[in-house]
Formats: sequence, C-alpha cells, structure tokens
Amino acid sequence: MKNIFLPLILFLTMISTMIYSIFFLSNTCTSMSTTNSNLEKFIIEEKWDEANITVKKLMTEWNTHSNKICIFVHHREIDNIHSEISKLTQYVNYHNKDESMASIYAIKFLFEHILNLEKINTQNIF
Repeated sequence: MKNIFLPLILFLTMISTMIYSIFFLSNTCTSMSTTNSNLEKFIIEEKWDEANITVKKLMTEWNTHSNKICIFVHHREIDNIHSEISKLTQYVNYHNKDESMASIYAIKFLFEHILNLEKINTQNIF
C-alpha cells in the first residue's frame, strides 16, 4: 500500500502543473494579444505617441512573463517573439507603418501558435 502513495503524489503533481501551465499561458497570451491589438489600432490611426507607449507596455509585459513562459514553451518560440517585439519598438519609434503592421501580425501569429501547441488534443498527445 505504501508503494502507491509516491506515484500517486507524483501523478497529481504532474497533472496540476500541466493545468497551471495551460491556464497561465492562456491568460498571458490573451493579455498580450489584447495589448497587441490596441497597438495595431494606434498604428492604423497613426497615433504614434500612444503606439510608442503601448509598445513599451508590451515589451515590459513580455519581459515580466517570458521567464515563466520559457518553462513551458520551446525557447525558439520565446526568441522569435522577443525578436519581433524588439523590431516593433524600433518600427514604432521611426513611424514605419508597414513594418510595424508586419511585426504585429507576426507577434499575433506566434501567440496563437503557442496557445495551439499547449492545447490538450489528440494531435498534441500523440
């Protein structure tokens, strides 16, 4: 009977960690996607001061959460997002609408890609 407690505790710990990671990634990506959408609106309307503030907010939010995200997600995904956000800050600084929009869509795609990788479905299990 004692032999079953340790595997049961490990199994429950593993399941709870998986559930936490899915909720954490979902909340974080949703929050940053909202900030990204607000940034997109500011760039479309060419409100560069608000866009500059929003891109700094996005960068701060990313820097805050990226340390935890890297525990659950492949580092290549983290590097791609960090690279695009870094480019985006410069595009917004220099009022480059075309390149800013391209980076925004790349960031949006990468957030969706992370969420799709972490969803519980048969494709991700097998």
